[in-house]
Parts: sequence; structure tokens; C-alpha cells
Amino acid sequence: MSDYALDLLARRRAAGENLESGTVAILNRLRPSGPIRKSP
Repeated sequence: MSDYALDLLARRRAAGENLESGTVAILNRLRPSGPIRKSP
């Protein structure tokens, strides 16, 4: 999965959207503090 895709999912999680448990597990491991790239 690309860094961009991970950042998009991390933003969705931060916005409070419901994500599948597998997606959340990946984000917890790879993006625990949210997206790397900040929105302009």
C-alpha cells in the first residue's frame, strides 16, 4: 500500500469515519499518529 493511500485512510480515521478492523490495525501499526502528509 502506498504512503499516499495510508495517509488518506489515516485522515478518514482522524475524521471519525468507521473503518474495517483490519484497516484500523494497519493504521495503528503504520500511522499511529495520523497522516504523515498534512493537508494544504
